[in-house]
Parts: sequence; C-alpha cells; structure tokens
Amino acid sequence: MALIKPRTPPGVLELLPREQIAFQRLLDVIRSQFERFGFLPVETPVMELTDVLLTKSGGETERQVYFLQSTGAMEQGKTPEMALRFDLTVPLARHVASTSTISRFRSVATRCSACIAASASSAVASASSTSATST
Repeated sequence: MALIKPRTPPGVLELLPREQIAFQRLLDVIRSQFERFGFLPVETPVMELTDVLLTKSGGETERQVYFLQSTGAMEQGKTPEMALRFDLTVPLARHVASTSTISRFRSVATRCSACIAASASSAVASASSTSATST
C-alpha cells in the first residue's frame, strides 16, 4: 500500500495557533466596529443549492466550486444538488432577497461604508499615536 502524504486541499486556509490567534484578533476588531454602528451578525450555510450558487455564472465559477453529492445520486448519474460556497456574495444576496427589501439593503451598504471609513481612520490615528509614543 502506497503512503499518502498529508496535505490540505487546494484553496483551503489552514491556520496554526499563532496565526489563528492573530486572525481572531483581527476579526474581533472588525466585529466590534460593525456592532458599534448597529450591525447584527448573519450566519449563512457553508453549502448552497447548486442552481442558486451558479445562477448567472460562467464556466469559470463552476471550476471554482466543490460539489457535494451523495453516493446514491452519483451512481444514478444525477447532477450534484449541493455545492460549497466560495465566498459570501451568493448567500448574502439570497438572504437579502428572501428577508429584506432593496431600500433596506442600500441603507445597510451606506452604513457599512461609513463603518469601514471610521474604522480605518481610528486605526490610522491609533497607529500614529503608538509610533509617536515609542520614539
């Protein structure tokens, strides 16, 4: 029996403890800024229905998707019904389309821009004050 070399699948992020801690701190800062402006978290499934995920997409998107299919469906020659999402665009659009109105979404997008701008300016100010005190 041939030895199998342990490796992560292509396109998958694996963070070891030191990197995970730094990444989590970054997410905590971003989350706190969004919460400061009244945003609430939304968690979407890691899988989407294939027909929803690939709506209005070209062949390039299909090459970026990992499809999920039961063994029984594969044996019957059926097309995969589920796929892993590759970003949050489709799940967010599906969520907004099924639960919100477009005008509400525009309001959120506008607040999001303000949140990012405020967050960036406070980060710059913080960095400036830190470098000034260390010299």
